Amino acid sequence: MLAANNPSIADSIRPYIQPMISAAIYCGPVGSGLKMKYAVNTFLITVTVGLAEAANLASAQGLDLNAFGQVLEAGPMASAYSKLKVDKILREDWSAQATIKDCYNSTQLITAAAEGAGAETLLTQLCGSLYKRAIESGLAEEDMISVVKRLPKRGDEECCDKKGGFQG
Repeated sequence: MLAANNPSIADSIRPYIQPMISAAIYCGPVGSGLKMKYAVNTFLITVTVGLAEAANLASAQGLDLNAFGQVLEAGPMASAYSKLKVDKILREDWSAQATIKDCYNSTQLITAAAEGAGAETLLTQLCGSLYKRAIESGLAEEDMISVVKRLPKRGDEECCDKKGGFQG
């Protein structure tokens, strides 16, 4: 739970919600919980696209994706999240835990919040562009890791601009 408001009010409700959550974190005054969610979702979105891109590279190089998952899990970047998403890629399980369209919407909210705060979110904007393409290709209701299906392969001119970047 991302708690905001007066710290004493947040502390007073903690005993009632603690059994339903893994942690209750006080984030600051009213509005800080939402701002924290934007910051955390920025990390989540960029990590997801990074994982999809890494799996795409492994596949494009002819590597065994099971071995890719094992190497990832044996290293310092191993996490419950990466294991879950690699497993979804391996099983081609695109059932949504968080949909592509929700991730795209989050990128738009995050970008607007960042502009209002005077921060840049270049990676989030790039991820948003990729998620938008995924929506346009019919993946809106699939899991956010299914963005791996929209990453370009060699010779796939339709999804890249002339500099190799994703078109928005």
